[in-house]
Amino acid sequence: MDEITLDQAIRLLVITDIKKLKAEDLKVVERKIKSRWHPDLVHHKRETDPNLYQRFQENFIAIEPCIAFLESYLRDQETVYEQPIREKEYAPGEEELGLSYEVIEMVQEMIQEVWTFVKSTKYKYHTKEFVVSKGFILREVLMEELKDDIPIQSVVAWASATVILIWLVIIGRYIEIPLWTNGLLAIWCIHTIACFLMFLPLSRIWLPDKVLTVTLWLVNFGNRIHRKTYGKPGCNPIVAIVYGIPVFIANVIALIFKKVILYPLYSIAGLFLGDKTVGQVKEEINFYGGYAERYIEKLITMAPQAMNRKQVLDLSSIFTELKNAKQQ
Repeated sequence: MDEITLDQAIRLLVITDIKKLKAEDLKVVERKIKSRWHPDLVHHKRETDPNLYQRFQENFIAIEPCIAFLESYLRDQETVYEQPIREKEYAPGEEELGLSYEVIEMVQEMIQEVWTFVKSTKYKYHTKEFVVSKGFILREVLMEELKDDIPIQSVVAWASATVILIWLVIIGRYIEIPLWTNGLLAIWCIHTIACFLMFLPLSRIWLPDKVLTVTLWLVNFGNRIHRKTYGKPGCNPIVAIVYGIPVFIANVIALIFKKVILYPLYSIAGLFLGDKTVGQVKEEINFYGGYAERYIEKLITMAPQAMNRKQVLDLSSIFTELKNAKQQ
């Protein structure tokens, strides 16, 4: 992702309402979206589906630049997307206009003399709404997660942690630690709830941040257990029997679960969502004499030597539009 746009950042980071987003929220956003696109989730498919693995890698790498981009947007919106500057197009040949630096400076000064008055009296003023980002369709995000087997990761995480906890319970019977079994049962219940929440459609979007943080950690814990033990080359035979076989069975159950429950659940959710679009960003731009306020202020303070021909033409047109402001 060479040049990031607001559209791309909002889509990748799944920002549903940027007006409610604060700079301090971006850490949570980064954490939850990294858990969505971590390449380890599809590492086992790197040979059978290299395009999928590459897509996960590319999106994962793009997360931090997108976070930095949104930090810039929240700090100074003008610097991260192209502001509309004029409402009229150039006539053929107009871009050939040229003025000396001295004349340009004089025009800038004359506009500056009336600029405060123009703004205070709203001379030739109007506002116009522009769509800065088109947002994204929730159903597309939902179907993408289903296609990438993201919900099934919760089932695998649950199965992996459950196998470990069962063996710990068995070991605990011989160690005779007080409340060992009850403690493990409590952990299992909490982990099961976390996996269930992450299994639900679009839970990364609607879960409260604090709940999501804990939930992601618990689910990732189960997935780490699975990745570090099951299916590794040269795996200890005892581990393969004690852990690998039960988890293999759990994977089969997860596959059945996917076909019987997951697809119908997500299909129903998709029907409810329809074509609902979120994340759209609109901006109200102030115009004076057909030119955007920020653009006018940029031109009247810009060094003449740094101006291109079109900017010189715009400056001349702005002067023509605003020079008589105090006479009306």
